[in-house]
Amino acid sequence: MSKITPSVGIFIECEQDVAYLEEATKNLGLNVHLSFYDRTLYDKYKHDCSDASAYITSVHLPKGLTVSDYSESGLVGEARGLFNVDLFNVHPWSPDLSAIADVVKQEGYTLCLETFRKGQGSPFWLLETFGEALREDHLGLCVDFSHLELDLANYGFLKGLLPYMKMIHASNRLQDDQHLPVFHQGCDTNAQGYMSRLLDVKDFPVREVVLEYMPKYRDKYVKQFAWLNTIILQKRRRYESRKV
Repeated sequence: MSKITPSVGIFIECEQDVAYLEEATKNLGLNVHLSFYDRTLYDKYKHDCSDASAYITSVHLPKGLTVSDYSESGLVGEARGLFNVDLFNVHPWSPDLSAIADVVKQEGYTLCLETFRKGQGSPFWLLETFGEALREDHLGLCVDFSHLELDLANYGFLKGLLPYMKMIHASNRLQDDQHLPVFHQGCDTNAQGYMSRLLDVKDFPVREVVLEYMPKYRDKYVKQFAWLNTIILQKRRRYESRKV
């Protein structure tokens, strides 16, 4: 496996942030991980959001999709055309995840299964269920730092998950407050430290790092988007220089 240079995006939830989507993309030049909470909101906002497709790098799929929605003729096929993306993530609550994974592999795009603390969404359940398939091109983990059990919120645990990751949702957590900025002080997690160390790993398979903050912290996006892009570029150059 060769080292990948991941893209960086910011999390925008379409129903809350349609107005901010234009500002973030056309005015600020930020890449976007676009989220749709459910199918009704997808149908309502999809065409408004497609105007920003040049900046949309991945899509967070709505809840409650069926297996057929992941096919070329389904919702995901439509989203691939509207937004020109092949990278998606989803909350892994469907009872048909294995069948969905088969469709995704056949269709030739990448689906990231987002991690949660317990149950079907836990990293342990996902690894036990899908195993080495999570290393293949069509499937992977989306590890959300704010969803980690606090006793697992450390670099060692994350490094162990890294071979299975295709996406990271980077933010901090303080007790029950989730999705705080990467540089937020006094948190129970250390997103800045995790990212700095994970990016040093030789075989880094993550395709996109998404800064996912609560809307009240959106003023932090520009500076922290620039910081993350800068350290990715610096570490990539260092890696390339070692190969010469």
